[in-house]
Order: sequence, then structure tokens, then C-alpha cells
Amino acid sequence: MTDLHTLRDAFTELERRGDAAAAGRPAGLPTRGPARRPLARRLVPVTAAAAVVAGLATSVALLAPGEEPGTRAAAPATESTSAESTSTAPSTAS
Repeated sequence: MTDLHTLRDAFTELERRGDAAAAGRPAGLPTRGPARRPLARRLVPVTAAAAVVAGLATSVALLAPGEEPGTRAAAPATESTSAESTSTAPSTAS
């Protein structure tokens, strides 16, 4: 039980200090650190960069020299012309 009373007293003290610190602050100030940029303003440059990268990748894929996709025919099958070995190993009969 002693631990619970100590913990309650600690939180009461923290709350008292927080109230005292906030009492001298004007009402219009934000309660959390410096003002942060809204999410929409941060997403605009990221979205624009992603669109530029996607556009460049598409342009490179479409304008790269080479064969048109889908026009390549399958390579004709080649016959295997491997020569069989006809040499015989000398026998060692004693």
C-alpha cells in the first residue's frame, strides 16, 4: 500500500507543477512545443517528388532503344550436334 500512496503523491505533485507552469502562460499559445506544419503541407512535396520519379521511369521505359515489347518471336530450336566419344581406354590385362 505504501507504493500506491507514494505514486499518488508523486502524480499530485506533477499535476500541481504543471498547473503552476501553465498559469503564467497566455491562452493563445500552443500547449505543445513549436507549431508543426500540417500534414497536408508536408505531403505535397513528397507526392510531387513521387510523381516526378514515376514519370521519369515511365519515359525511360517507353523511349529506351530496343525492340518493341510483344514483337519478339521465340528463338528457333537448335538441334543438338554433340559428337559421341568413340575413343577407348587401353585395357591393362596382366
